[in-house]
Amino acid sequence: MKNFFEKNKKTVLLFLGGILFFPLVILCPSSVGIIPRDIGIAIVGYGGAILGGFLTLYGVWWTIEDNNRNRKKELALQYCPILTADIIEPDKPITQLCSEMIVLYGHPYFDDSDLKYTKNLIRICNVGRGEIQRTRLRLEECRILAAGSFDEAEQMDLSGSYILSDGIFQFIPINGAFYLYVGLPSLKPEYYGQIKKEANIRLELSLEIAIEGAFSMEEQIYRLHFFMDVPLRKNVEECRFDSMTFMRME
Repeated sequence: MKNFFEKNKKTVLLFLGGILFFPLVILCPSSVGIIPRDIGIAIVGYGGAILGGFLTLYGVWWTIEDNNRNRKKELALQYCPILTADIIEPDKPITQLCSEMIVLYGHPYFDDSDLKYTKNLIRICNVGRGEIQRTRLRLEECRILAAGSFDEAEQMDLSGSYILSDGIFQFIPINGAFYLYVGLPSLKPEYYGQIKKEANIRLELSLEIAIEGAFSMEEQIYRLHFFMDVPLRKNVEECRFDSMTFMRME
């Protein structure tokens, strides 16, 4: 109720002013005598009855709306989806509720037409009591760190890389999950001579996951942060994931 008056302050003041001004106009003594006093009293009484009925109807409507709002809040808390994340190595390919995240895409040292995927997947599970009706993924940051020894590391500028990511799922049931494949382009053969065979790079990635529950119109924001060690001259499947953290932000 307080919020209603704050948002509609001018309308409420005009309405109250009209309530006070209308009887004064009707019942104010006038030499013209357009409206007799008894008729004026009847008009004011009739208007008051209409106003009383309107206020009663509004009170019932406001009570129903307030109960509905409180009910929605209770349902949102009672059936709130909750996410967990972990790294898995599946026995067979997963084809349902999957997305992919490509890193090092567009870098001149890597061949975008020769994409490889890590054997490990990122699994995001809904362990709450409510369904998820909308999910949004966004890769916030990818920092590239040299973790191995390069023959001529100064010539291998990694700052030109960028990230390609996509993934929107409309519904995730209770105890359901979606999976994120991580792909990388292969190093171009002409650059093999610039690095040692055991050289690798370390990637630091931060992924934002926003979800909306079936009983809530507000998004929950989670952040997934992890590191990847990528061998440059070996199979991409040998990438290692570590130091993963997953937390709710708001």
